[in-house]
Amino acid sequence: MLEPLSGRLKWERKNNGIRVVIPARICASTLRKTFIDMLPGLSGAAFGLALVLVFDRRHPFRWHDLYILISSWLLTLGAAMIVKLCTTRTTLTFDKNLLEIKYSDLGIRRGDPRKYSTNQIYDLRFVEFTPEADIRNDLRLDEMQFDRKWLTHAFGAGIGEDEASALIARMMEVYPIPKSPPKE
Repeated sequence: MLEPLSGRLKWERKNNGIRVVIPARICASTLRKTFIDMLPGLSGAAFGLALVLVFDRRHPFRWHDLYILISSWLLTLGAAMIVKLCTTRTTLTFDKNLLEIKYSDLGIRRGDPRKYSTNQIYDLRFVEFTPEADIRNDLRLDEMQFDRKWLTHAFGAGIGEDEASALIARMMEVYPIPKSPPKE
């Protein structure tokens, strides 16, 4: 049974570890990121339909048809953004041996879960959204990060600072994650 942890986070004890569910945060920055992530696919579909309308020889081209196409594309984009934002979830399963991160939209798992050996993880931290720091960070949200084999991995986009603090505290109860890399 999931219990509230902090803010939107829900958690439960599972075997020798914890399972935490992180729902998406609905705010201006997540709306912008979702819009930009979905734009290429929907633009391609709208462009294909516009080509069919323009070059279909059986029916004469009418500007009214193009207006309907663009209007329906914008409504579809808006509806898809709202559905994606309201149903996106990150599920974190953490025990002494394994950190597993799963993503889902509409309750359907998206891709394979990412799995990391707990003894290779170090420097678990909360990172704030800073668009002026680097052009690559422009579309990044507040998130959790950890390092593994000198690479940085991120999860929990849109997590709040108080939620991150509570999550880190629970994770440290299960397994004390070091600040520096393990000796090899």
